[in-house]
Amino acid sequence: MTGIARAALGTATLLSLALLLRPPPLRAQGEVSTHFVVGGGVVVPRHGGDEELRTGYQLEIGVEAGRSGSVVTYRVEGLYDRFPSGVTLAFPCPLGVACRGETLHERRVGGTLDIVMAPSPAASPLVPYVVGGLGAYWHELTGAGGGGGDGATDFGVDLGVGVRLPRVHAFIELDVHVVTDAADCLPLTVGFRL
Repeated sequence: MTGIARAALGTATLLSLALLLRPPPLRAQGEVSTHFVVGGGVVVPRHGGDEELRTGYQLEIGVEAGRSGSVVTYRVEGLYDRFPSGVTLAFPCPLGVACRGETLHERRVGGTLDIVMAPSPAASPLVPYVVGGLGAYWHELTGAGGGGGDGATDFGVDLGVGVRLPRVHAFIELDVHVVTDAADCLPLTVGFRL
């Protein structure tokens, strides 16, 4: 089973658990509200893992759903991160021609299952919220040409805070992803909640 397949299986398992553990519907809770979430931004690696990683980027897409007017919603997200590493591979130089090295990158594909808690958006043009949940992350060290080595799947947790701007359907969010056997990271994401 490939690393991406393991990450997808882990994400599907987390989603299944969320559906099984969801609270029973109450008639007074209102209708279900669903939003698509898409965003991107800068991601700063923290200590951990074997490689010296530098600031990279993150892309995310997801779905957030909950009862209309409820403080709690549930979010499922897919993530793609790419970090340049401090490692450069040197290539042999034929006949004294100048050589160029190739900088390695870590790429990470993952999924998270989160609970989001926010006050009702009717009161303010800025809606603060907190988010937290579980994630599955597949990662590998690759060359600039995209060829990779052996990847690994790890699990972790993510916690964060954010602000929604309901009038323009936008959000800004700062998270910390703590991953077993891999570098933790701090993504700052700007996106849209449609």
